[in-house]
Amino acid sequence: MKITIGMKLTMGFMVILIMMGAMGIVAYSSLKDIKGDADKILLYSHKFEMVNGLKQMISVFLNLNDSLLTGHLQSRDYYNSLNLDIQKRLLYVGKLRLNENELGLIKGLEEKFILIKEKSEKYLKLPNPGEDTKTDDLIGEINIAKWVIINKISGLYEEAWRSLDEAVIMAHETEKKGWLAIRVISAIAIILGLGIGILLTRTIGKPIRSLTSITKIIAKGDLNQRIETSSRDEIGELVSSFNTMIKDLRESRERAEQRDKELKETQAKLIQSEKLALMGHMAAGIGHELRNTIGVIKNAAYYLKSGIGDDSRLNRHIAIIERELISSDRIINDLLHFSRPIELNLTLIDINKVAEEALSATEAPPKVRTTKELDPQLPKTMADGDHIRRIFINIILNAYQSMPDGGELRITSRGEEGFIKVGFTDTGIGISEENLRRLFEPFFTTKVKGIGLGLTVSRKMIEGHRGRIDVRSETGKGTTFTIILPIEYNESLPHYKHGVGIDKKGLEANILLVDDQVGMVETLSDILKERGYNITIANDGREAIERAKETQFSLALIDIKLPGINGVETFKEIKKINPEIAVIMMTAYSVDDLIRESIAEGAYATIYKPFDPERILKIIEDVIEKRPKPAGDYHG
Repeated sequence: MKITIGMKLTMGFMVILIMMGAMGIVAYSSLKDIKGDADKILLYSHKFEMVNGLKQMISVFLNLNDSLLTGHLQSRDYYNSLNLDIQKRLLYVGKLRLNENELGLIKGLEEKFILIKEKSEKYLKLPNPGEDTKTDDLIGEINIAKWVIINKISGLYEEAWRSLDEAVIMAHETEKKGWLAIRVISAIAIILGLGIGILLTRTIGKPIRSLTSITKIIAKGDLNQRIETSSRDEIGELVSSFNTMIKDLRESRERAEQRDKELKETQAKLIQSEKLALMGHMAAGIGHELRNTIGVIKNAAYYLKSGIGDDSRLNRHIAIIERELISSDRIINDLLHFSRPIELNLTLIDINKVAEEALSATEAPPKVRTTKELDPQLPKTMADGDHIRRIFINIILNAYQSMPDGGELRITSRGEEGFIKVGFTDTGIGISEENLRRLFEPFFTTKVKGIGLGLTVSRKMIEGHRGRIDVRSETGKGTTFTIILPIEYNESLPHYKHGVGIDKKGLEANILLVDDQVGMVETLSDILKERGYNITIANDGREAIERAKETQFSLALIDIKLPGINGVETFKEIKKINPEIAVIMMTAYSVDDLIRESIAEGAYATIYKPFDPERILKIIEDVIEKRPKPAGDYHG
């Protein structure tokens, strides 16, 4: 049987079709597996986000429950709302695709969550909570339930993370296998194509030689080739099929390159997150240590200022010291707020008044004009006044710095659909589109001075209020920052005006000052002695307990972080010796557990270092004169 050119072409074409079909099947199978893995990743990502959100909600709930039981919860509205949100989240998570272990953890969480609510309500209904004999049993059951909840939500979090990690690894393996199969079949196809080309070159001539030349180019990795032919016979069909194959290979490679790019971007983000976490821990440690030092310098400056009289030169230099201390304290606060969750001391505030205070705290450059369009009918809202003021000051200073040749800063406020919107519009140099995308990245700054945390911390604070910051800018024309806060109001919230400045001498009283920082006790004791107080100093917990046995003190100022026995344990022992003593806890560290414990034990107040000497004097005066205890913690 004679084999014609047509038959040879037919056979060659059939081989190529078979290889294309094999490649199509492999590519389809690979894409199907990758799609399945992608669906799993999306599913497990969603599950992980839901579980992570549930974990955060339960953590807030447990803190609020502690406040509820100790009587420090000022309003149950948010507490009740959070209960409903947790129940909905538990119900939603329970309907996700969970394994038996995760279902068991969810069921356990629901049981213990209900148990805590029931026992807490039962505890609050006792005639004398804290004194009734049933109190210890109820508190014990609640604490056990909390421990179980923490363990189960941690287990559920780990299960969700493990599932997501396994899905990502599986997708990576599937991609590698798919690529390997495509490369093997591509190699086979190329080899067969070259063999058929050599066989048919002798009989077909120039068109086939051209096809062979293009095939060799493609074999080197260039998929941007196309064979042009006007033939309608078997050769034309072959060329057409070959062009289709090249297109499929090119698209397949482009998709693979895109997936590889996405995986590299994800890896880069993970590495960046780890670096930021490490930097945050380091910054927190440095900030805490510097707070003690700044507190000593602030006390010393205050003491010197109170004794130098009207010497203008000395007063000017002390004012410089105080101004630089404020700047340093602001940088340290940015570091600490960046490295830990934002803590809010919510009170009913007037946003317009806070904006006015922020303007008063800043000095406009000579060529900059400031205008205000503040809505006099703006409702008050629940917010942390100190945090909001710090945010406004930061934005105002940024605006001033963006107008080196002068300009205008316009500050507006208005209420709109349940929100307060405060706008800061400058006519400065503006922000480029590239910098605008990175504006809130930690440690990103275009300034010669500064560490690039101001706007990062500001956004973190605003989001802590369930608000947001919007930014619009045009290079050469200016920038507008808009702070958006929800309007929340609670008439039952108790208020306490601290006040600053004490002109009279302090009431005579015995005060125990406990701190291991020599500079702190020396400067603070001198300030208190000037106000007429009798001061006894102790440098650690054991010495403080001995002094309490020797003298009847009206008040003790105790640092939380002491060598040996910590401040809270020292407080408890002194209370046993002198139940009537009032105690103010001091700290430069983020030790929320110890602060909560000290408040639960009956501490009058807590104050963060470095504090304003006038503020601590006012608190001491309130204690000595037996004024009502303020709501919440003091912050220096």
